[in-house]
Amino acid sequence: MSIIGHIKLSWRSLSGPVRGFLKRAAICYISWKVLYLTLLQPFRVPDAFLTKSTAGFACYILSGLDPGARFISREVIVPVPGGRMPVYDMYWICRNGHKSLGIADGCNGLELMALYGGFLFCMPTSTVRLLGFLAGGTLLIFAVNAMRCMVIARMCLQRHPLADMAHHYLFKLLVYGLVFGMWVLYVRREEQFM
Repeated sequence: MSIIGHIKLSWRSLSGPVRGFLKRAAICYISWKVLYLTLLQPFRVPDAFLTKSTAGFACYILSGLDPGARFISREVIVPVPGGRMPVYDMYWICRNGHKSLGIADGCNGLELMALYGGFLFCMPTSTVRLLGFLAGGTLLIFAVNAMRCMVIARMCLQRHPLADMAHHYLFKLLVYGLVFGMWVLYVRREEQFM
């Protein structure tokens, strides 16, 4: 039997709800990527707002923790040689004029919010419940991501030796763990309503 034959056989062996979930997931993923890469990313919608808000919220939290310092987020436009876009906007968290952490569009949590929302759309539920989990989860992801940026900025200011490891591994593990936990809560609660 050919590889395609094995794939067809495996697909038919899945239950109807699983096939439905996988179909909706594929449609959500392809739709999101096409929408984002063709319409949203070239105009930085909603990236510009989300990146600026993440930096601003992180500065607000840092100012509360270190009232003697002045934290601001400053936009820096950097040309990207050979890139698709002519400029690359980044917001820097600055303490008393000294840069501590740059937040680029890839760090604003948008892709994670889209992943979280895409999973919710793939699960059958009521509209009210879907919108409640979507709004609450998106706000929670935003707040946790801003706090992640705040902690990394603080670690960079203190020249902590684990700042790079925390940025690339520890905080990603924590944030993805949070999203997974919200998915589990969403699915378990849904089972109670069925």
